[in-house]
Amino acid sequence: MAFFGWLPDASILINNDVIRTVAKGNAYYVRGGSIKCDYTINLVPQILWMAELATEPLKRKYVVDEGMEGDIGDPDNDLFGTPVLVGMYRLYMTAYPTQQNENSIEFKVNN
Repeated sequence: MAFFGWLPDASILINNDVIRTVAKGNAYYVRGGSIKCDYTINLVPQILWMAELATEPLKRKYVVDEGMEGDIGDPDNDLFGTPVLVGMYRLYMTAYPTQQNENSIEFKVNN
């Protein structure tokens, strides 16, 4: 199971119950594979986040569309930093408030 959402301040994502409560939806995913999140309804810059079970493979890349992608946790990539463990979830967050109102974001296991 994976959840996603957006918040003005992601510091409230401190445990399993909060993650499930504030989620805007369940993400589309294939167990052990990529996860696709539809952030397009978010109309103002906020912190975008995705939480997957910590037992799932680490996601290493994000793809918005052709030409707009990056490595998750890469210090030279300023969109998604290194994920953190929160209870039973691995939490991915944008490093700054943003919005994505045209395309979903896919979190990928491999490059």
